[in-house]
Amino acid sequence: MRNVVKIIVLLLISVSLLSCSGSQYNDQAAASGKGVVAKLVGGEVQVSVASDDQQNPQVMYLSDKGIYFVVWEDWRNRNQSTTDFPADAAKFAGADIWGQFINPDGTSCGTAFAITNKLAGNQTAPSAAYRPGDKILVAWQDASGSATGGYVRYASIISIPLTTSCSTAVPVVSAPVQVGFTHFEQYDPNATTPGTTTFTIVGDGTGGTDVTGGAVLTPYIQPRSITITGTYPAEDTNSLTSGPPTPVNIQDDGLGKLIGSGASGTINYMTGKLDVTLINEVDTGATATFTINYNTLSGTTTQMPETLLSRKSPKANYDAGKDQFSLTWVESRNVNSYASVLCFGVAPFTWVTGDSTFLGYLYLSPSLTPKANPLAIVAPDVMRSERTSTMKLVATSRAATEETYLYDF
Repeated sequence: MRNVVKIIVLLLISVSLLSCSGSQYNDQAAASGKGVVAKLVGGEVQVSVASDDQQNPQVMYLSDKGIYFVVWEDWRNRNQSTTDFPADAAKFAGADIWGQFINPDGTSCGTAFAITNKLAGNQTAPSAAYRPGDKILVAWQDASGSATGGYVRYASIISIPLTTSCSTAVPVVSAPVQVGFTHFEQYDPNATTPGTTTFTIVGDGTGGTDVTGGAVLTPYIQPRSITITGTYPAEDTNSLTSGPPTPVNIQDDGLGKLIGSGASGTINYMTGKLDVTLINEVDTGATATFTINYNTLSGTTTQMPETLLSRKSPKANYDAGKDQFSLTWVESRNVNSYASVLCFGVAPFTWVTGDSTFLGYLYLSPSLTPKANPLAIVAPDVMRSERTSTMKLVATSRAATEETYLYDF
């Protein structure tokens, strides 16, 4: 059984007035105005007589050229050796993409031509867009892909004929281009900048000020990154002579407390204010120096480790106002919808919800080079309003100790 691609080349729209006889039914009909009736004129036009199957056609009229263009998936070369992997006997060609120009009277303008030629796997579901006077962009679904790209390809057609040059014009098809991949981004909880500083406590014999000290660190501090070390001569309160050296080794517990040996204290991660209290007084006249090592959160982003699973149903479009082509498709990845934020402008937090299906797209210039999208990404991407989220931020609010985000997904 063989399917053929067919188009109807003439469409007549006839308009008839509905008469009014005074009945309730006809009064209502007359009140509605005019009825529109479409009539198909002429027979079916057979576009392809090739063997096997021809499916999923798209037809467009090129008004400045005065001709039609038809594109379809074509199975005539299935199970033949591939042109892109000729040495691999395990790979076979499947469906290809073919095109044909048609005159307004339904006759062929030139011969049918291959847009892809025996590529490995199936090339299916084509979609085309036209930039007047220049080129046709054809995109299609590709069975070949990987974790980092593919599943959609595109090519251009130039040297488009006129009805008067069908016998001499030869359409030129560019090499197919495989659509690439752009990773999602998230705020990196491990992206930090190391910092080091010191503070001193002077033994003054007062029994009060010579046990406390501190510093103001560069905000914002990564929890569980602070270490304070040092040694000080403790005062012997009985003999007023120096006691044994007292080592200090304390760390923050992630909740704002400094714990360990020789001292204790607190840290405000947002302001960087750090306070330390020694377990003993520093000996009178002695100066004790303590070293603080810590990390500051840098608020930078990193790629998520997700992979591409599939792309389907590509559509090509041309925007005359912006003079650019666009491709769209349905895409799935091995991660669900997500949002990544800096809570209170400090702490990276990422959560995942929803499903793993997204709307992918790519902007192309008239020369078919990728153009920047609204997020300044010059590559294929998915529809999203932020680089660090696939969900739409509706609102956010902040209280003293709570920050709330509301998303659509």
